[in-house]
Amino acid sequence: MPESGLRPGDVVAVRYRDQLVLHRVHALVDGWVTTAGDSRDLFDPPMPVADVVGVVPGIAARPAPRRWPPADRTAPSAAAVDPPVTVWVISDDPSSGPPPGLPAGWRVRFRPAYGIGVDAGVLAELRAELADRPCVGVTEHAVHAVDEVVDGPLPSGTQIVVGGSFGQLDDDLPGYLIPPELAEVRVRCGPPRVRVSPLTALSAVLRAAAGPAPIRTTGGGS
Repeated sequence: MPESGLRPGDVVAVRYRDQLVLHRVHALVDGWVTTAGDSRDLFDPPMPVADVVGVVPGIAARPAPRRWPPADRTAPSAAAVDPPVTVWVISDDPSSGPPPGLPAGWRVRFRPAYGIGVDAGVLAELRAELADRPCVGVTEHAVHAVDEVVDGPLPSGTQIVVGGSFGQLDDDLPGYLIPPELAEVRVRCGPPRVRVSPLTALSAVLRAAAGPAPIRTTGGGS
């Protein structure tokens, strides 16, 4: 099917692993289409436009995503013993310090990237630290933009993972993707499949978390 016949929001039939899948179009770039099912919050692998069989007419618009955090998660709880927010930055550039403008009490932990994601030790650490804590996973592969999902102050003890790749692969490649279930919500802070810097991503999360009242900030993180 020609790319000119498609537009974001269309529901299309796509050939995927010898099956026909009905998913919604989110982006079209240079002959490749980005799709996702309406119940998913991570994109499918990019596919050639040539694999699109056709547009399915008469499908309702994409439903609005669930807002986060729930109202009852903003109250003080057992998580209050944690720092207000811990930001995990997965980066190949450990020399870059904590980004400026973080709210008081937030802390930043840098961990190296490895292969397609992180090594086994970092993945084990993330599993332990993210367990039973509210977590926002920031990835360019997320269906929803951060301001579509994050709505108001983050619960105490929230973990934010930036720069990590969430998902699962069947291929035998070096490194480990972060299992999507470790994050309560997965959001992107730029266009679909466009990676942004940790500073840009955190600024977008801050704006979404500020809600109607601005967040007071300090000059740096800890």
